[in-house]
Amino acid sequence: MIRRAPSDLHKKLQNFLKTEFFDAIVELEKPFPAICRIADVVFVKEKVVVEIQTSLLRISEMLARQEDYKRVGYSVIWLLHNDVFLNKNRPLITRFFYNKAAFGFSWGPKNRFIFYDLDLKQVSLKTLLRPPPFYEQIFRFLFGF
Repeated sequence: MIRRAPSDLHKKLQNFLKTEFFDAIVELEKPFPAICRIADVVFVKEKVVVEIQTSLLRISEMLARQEDYKRVGYSVIWLLHNDVFLNKNRPLITRFFYNKAAFGFSWGPKNRFIFYDLDLKQVSLKTLLRPPPFYEQIFRFLFGF
């Protein structure tokens, strides 16, 4: 398993999430030896992995991560850097995030993170961990998406 060193922005967002969700058990850079992965941020009780993407990745790699974490009982939330994934010339992979739990982020004014849905509407940070509606949970269970 090859892993690049996280960027400064990546580390800032990891620490921001850990401090913002101070009442949750949050682990950074948590290894999952059974699937040979290291998760960026893990919400332990919620069994949620947050993958922070500040650079492009292959569609096959994104899908493999989704499946690997699902196999060990975790769901994945993707945080995608706006400048990379949601700019005017969106890369092809951005389309594949539309049916996933994915949000854009930017480092905004006043040195704060700003979060967006994939249509660039600003969203509250707390919506990141809100469980999906019940009908969506059933669809995910039945159809695996």
